[in-house]
Amino acid sequence: MATESYQFVPISQKIFEKLSTGIIFILYTQAPFSGWLFFIYLFTTRFWWLALAYLVWLYYDKDTPDLGGRTIPWIQNNKIWYYPKSYFPSKLALAPGFNLDPKRNYLFCFFPHGIIPNAVYIGLTSGVSDFQHLYPQFQVQLVILRILLFTPFWREVIMGMGLTSSTAKSLNYILSRPEGGRIVVLSPGGAMEAYYGRPQKYTFLIKERKGFIKMALRHGSPLVPVIAFGEPDLFEQVISEKLRPIQEFIRKYVGIAPVIFYGTGFLFRYGLVPRKVPLTCALGKPIEVEKVESPTNEEIDSLHAKFVQELKDLFDLHKDKFLEKPDDDSLVIM
Repeated sequence: MATESYQFVPISQKIFEKLSTGIIFILYTQAPFSGWLFFIYLFTTRFWWLALAYLVWLYYDKDTPDLGGRTIPWIQNNKIWYYPKSYFPSKLALAPGFNLDPKRNYLFCFFPHGIIPNAVYIGLTSGVSDFQHLYPQFQVQLVILRILLFTPFWREVIMGMGLTSSTAKSLNYILSRPEGGRIVVLSPGGAMEAYYGRPQKYTFLIKERKGFIKMALRHGSPLVPVIAFGEPDLFEQVISEKLRPIQEFIRKYVGIAPVIFYGTGFLFRYGLVPRKVPLTCALGKPIEVEKVESPTNEEIDSLHAKFVQELKDLFDLHKDKFLEKPDDDSLVIM
């Protein structure tokens, strides 16, 4: 990453920032497993009735992730998010002429996905982000796999953070709000894009991803290209052609890409803590979209081509500032 000068930070604060960031990341990645394990464990204790009651709640509340979720301000705006924001640190870069109309709904499409989308949550969705301070009139929601929103207990925290389902029903619900002021943050490359995470390499899976284009046309929602600079540098990934069929089998049926990765550690050189790398959410100028309830293939292809070009232009605009080696090989469009 390009080097920048930062304000002096006491060593004790640096340690606490790293500790907080590591704990948050580890909890987030392990929560789906620990949530289910704890839920099953409850059935073996005298508190089995609590697990049963929660099962009833899950059924009763099953549609909430598709109906805008349930953001809890004290979770989304909690001061705990200041620590990873300072640890990386996280910044925002707006394209010249960037402006949003609070009476409209927008579809933000970010690349790359990374192992876990740290940059877009800290930089756009969390209540401590610079974006939230600039545009407090908007409700920003990052969409994730619906299966993660059925993890016992942990789902309440995830929705409280401002995350919601990535299903078509969910996107239709949010983008159709007549009052406006809603922003959906979506990864068109999805979980598969995580396979291509390499330091200093930006691989965008978009050539055959056109569902988000169709969604934008149906609602007349402006498209905003977003590039998370620094996201590929947070972790190294173990690449193995022998493991790929197994990984693909799991991704196909579970939806989660089981990549093997490592970053830094609390005390040792390697661990599961994201590396201390500057993260920047670069936002392109909103692309106007005319509402078409039943878009043709030609209309979809035309808007898709325009979005891809805007995405490339956004990368070229910022690569010299945010990349150490801004050569032609640093961006791959697939």
